[in-house]
Amino acid sequence: MLRHQNIISLGMVAGFFLGLMFSVLNFDEPLDMILITMLVTFTFYMLIVFSTSYFLQTYVAKEKLFAKSIFEEAADTLTDDLSQYERKIDSILLSINKVRNTIEHQDIKVNS
Repeated sequence: MLRHQNIISLGMVAGFFLGLMFSVLNFDEPLDMILITMLVTFTFYMLIVFSTSYFLQTYVAKEKLFAKSIFEEAADTLTDDLSQYERKIDSILLSINKVRNTIEHQDIKVNS
């Protein structure tokens, strides 16, 4: 992932070259070319700075506020504990069923 400084630099370079192309195609005076190039470069710079600051405030700040790794670790431990309890309950149910089957089997022999 690109760092935000790299994105700002890329936007400034793109703005400069787009402004230069626009000013060369539309203006004949050198001063007008320089001013328009600076204006377009500044506009691109401000757009990119606002975009990256919005991204950093909304998405990156939310990742820091919501520590996903901590919650995932807690969820993993709870899942492991739950699976251990399920295995214990299954073994208890199996032993209860075995005892019930042996009692029923003995009951059938006694009654016969």
